Amino acid sequence: MKNNKKKYALVIILILFIAFFSSQCMMTRTNTESKKTVAVILPYTYNKENSRILDAIRDYAHNNSIILDVWHEKSLSSNELSSVIANEEQNHAIGILLIYPENYLTQQEKHYDYNNVLAITATMQTAFSHYAAFENSPSPSYLLPVSAQVIKKIQDGKTNCIYIKNTYKLGYESIQMLDTYSRNKYMKDISIPCHKVDKAAIESGELDALLTN
Repeated sequence: MKNNKKKYALVIILILFIAFFSSQCMMTRTNTESKKTVAVILPYTYNKENSRILDAIRDYAHNNSIILDVWHEKSLSSNELSSVIANEEQNHAIGILLIYPENYLTQQEKHYDYNNVLAITATMQTAFSHYAAFENSPSPSYLLPVSAQVIKKIQDGKTNCIYIKNTYKLGYESIQMLDTYSRNKYMKDISIPCHKVDKAAIESGELDALLTN
C-alpha cells in the first residue's frame, strides 16, 4: 500500500514537472516569436556621429522588442551587400539599416533598389530607394552635443550663429521607419532639419533641452 502511494506521488510529481517544463517552453517560444530583428551595417571605424546614431537605434530597439544584428564593415561590394541582405531576409529580419554606406560600399555609383533597406547617408541619397539624411544647412554645422566653448563664442558675439545636427533623432526615426515598414509595408525618405543656434535662441532657453542632449 505504501509502495502504491509512493508510485502515485512520483507520477503526480512527474506530471507537474512536465506541465511546468512545457509551459516554460511555450513562454520562451512566444517571447522569441514576438521579437523582431533589424540588421544594422556600420562603418568599421567608430566615431561620435555613428555612436549617437547607434545609441538611438539601441534605445528604440530596447523599447520595442527588436533584436539588432549589427555588422561592422571596412569594405562591401554590391554583391556582398546583396548576400548580406538575402541572409538577413532568410532570418526574417524586418529591415536593413545602412549607416553611412559611403564609408564602406565600393560601388557607390550603382543604384541599390531594395524596398526593405534604409540608408542613413550624407552623399548617397540617390543611390537608394529610401534614405535618411539631414537637410542642407549653411556652415558652420556641428553634431550634438555642442561644446561649451562653441556656445560661449555665440554668447560673446564672436560667432554669429551655428547649425546643429541631431544625430540621435536621425537614428531614432530611421529604425522607427523600418519598424513601421514591417507592419504596413510603407517607407518614405527621412529628412531631418538642422537647428539654427544664435545668441537670441540661447538666451530664450528654447534650445536648452537640445543643447544639453
